[in-house]
Amino acid sequence: MPAQRPVLGTHLLDRPRLRRRLPDSEGWVVVLEAPYGYGKSVLAAQWAAELERDGWTVRWTHAAGRGAREAFAAELGLPLDTPWPDLLPVAWSDRVAWVVEDLAGDEDLGPLLDDVRGLLALLGRTAPASFELPRLRTQGRLVRLTAAELAFTADEAEAVFQAAASAEERGGAAAAAGPPGLADDARRAWTVSGG
Repeated sequence: MPAQRPVLGTHLLDRPRLRRRLPDSEGWVVVLEAPYGYGKSVLAAQWAAELERDGWTVRWTHAAGRGAREAFAAELGLPLDTPWPDLLPVAWSDRVAWVVEDLAGDEDLGPLLDDVRGLLALLGRTAPASFELPRLRTQGRLVRLTAAELAFTADEAEAVFQAAASAEERGGAAAAAGPPGLADDARRAWTVSGG
């Protein structure tokens, strides 16, 4: 699957409360763990844009349908069977932040997590099953955001609803992309579901 970094724009909610929790120095691992639709990719893309403004190189890849090692190899233009010991020096050759989407949780990430020389973001529905994550947490080099943290706050939800209503009134992109009354439907869903 080709890597698809979300295209940022004003149609996406900026969530500084989450971005502030993401690191900007080498040696950190970020785990964004939540079901589809919680904004993992958008948050990672906003973070990546900040890092690029600060001079980082960002590499974005998908692990869906293949292992993380194969995803790294493909992104680097190396044979898919290249072992981690040969991949890592190439992967960390620059001041680089890696974003790896669609992790299944059962990938062998041990060699990668044992040798983080830049920044690494792992996005998936479940956290990777790795013995290295507790070590990174103990060392203070792990940021883990789950569905509970990634869920919209009431203020964020209201901002989304207001933007959708405003776009509907103007006949903008949200109106074209959704049915009439989209903002009203979303507001009712928020009320009924309790957030």
